[in-house]
Amino acid sequence: MITPKVSKLVNKLAWTARRFGRPAPIDVLYQGGSKDRPEYIKRIRGPVYLEPLHGYAITADGVLVEETMDPHYYIKVPTATWRHGLPSMLWFERTVRRQDLIDHHRSVVSLRHQWEWNYYHFHLDVLGKMKLLSEHSVLDGRPLALGRYVRELSFAAEVLRKGRLSKRDWLIPDADNRRIILADELIYCRIDGVVAGDRVRYLLDQMELPPPPLDSRKRIFLNREPPATRVASNFSEIRPLIEERGFTIVDSAKLSTDEKIELFSNIRHLVAIHGAGLTNVIYRRDAPLSLMEIHGSSYIPPDIKIISNDFGYTYRRLSCEPAKGVDPQHANIYVEPTELCRAMDELLQT
Repeated sequence: MITPKVSKLVNKLAWTARRFGRPAPIDVLYQGGSKDRPEYIKRIRGPVYLEPLHGYAITADGVLVEETMDPHYYIKVPTATWRHGLPSMLWFERTVRRQDLIDHHRSVVSLRHQWEWNYYHFHLDVLGKMKLLSEHSVLDGRPLALGRYVRELSFAAEVLRKGRLSKRDWLIPDADNRRIILADELIYCRIDGVVAGDRVRYLLDQMELPPPPLDSRKRIFLNREPPATRVASNFSEIRPLIEERGFTIVDSAKLSTDEKIELFSNIRHLVAIHGAGLTNVIYRRDAPLSLMEIHGSSYIPPDIKIISNDFGYTYRRLSCEPAKGVDPQHANIYVEPTELCRAMDELLQT
């Protein structure tokens, strides 16, 4: 049986060979950012196809444009077949001969991204592209292409029903990924993955969310429960310490988008085990928030600190002992009770 990784390698070799001597017709509409973190908006002059499963653009003469799915930084790619890989050249050639499977558009904007199905990346790196595109008048009148995950993950569909987002023309693959988009031109972009605040504010404006209250005193401990990874292995031990300090324990994975917005827009003090649920601090939007992120000592993610800096939150970390012999990013952690008490008491003074 061919594994997803082997399949991707075989397909990559085939597409690379096909690309040799055939430059894709690409125009640069905008170039900015820095040398280390470039930003751009580019256009592929069509006809050009956008294949549904992985999200890559493919020109009419069969050149796969890999940078249409480039993230703004490297991260280990998951191995699930619908999240990892390149389309089969044989599939592509068969599909484009089927006129009944072709959806033709004059101009399409692709918001596809390597980790588009992830809660954090959907908000920051998929919908986060909209601000840059809007600044250069690219969004107006053009449909926006997303992935199949919108049909499968409730949070994505719920966000797209908010405010002005609900009025946009979204192109979402059919459930079987059989249909393929054909466009006279395809526009895609790359954004600076470090500067988060302005693109998040633009997204929140698009969602038409009211400003959060400034006088909230809510205290929340954001927990993770199995089957999630990075859970606190001694949670039963630390739970009384959390509750006696007035923190309500919440697992955001169990909440709808409306419930997350309501909860996080009203938090004043937040203690959280690192995970995608921390993305919801964007709903506090510039209002006072003191938060502490709990993580394994071998894995120190920068994302929430970046958001906190951009929104003026007070940010702290508590480093904990991870389980041995496990991928550091996903290892469960032991939260030392005395250290947790000290850290929570200090956080409550801010």
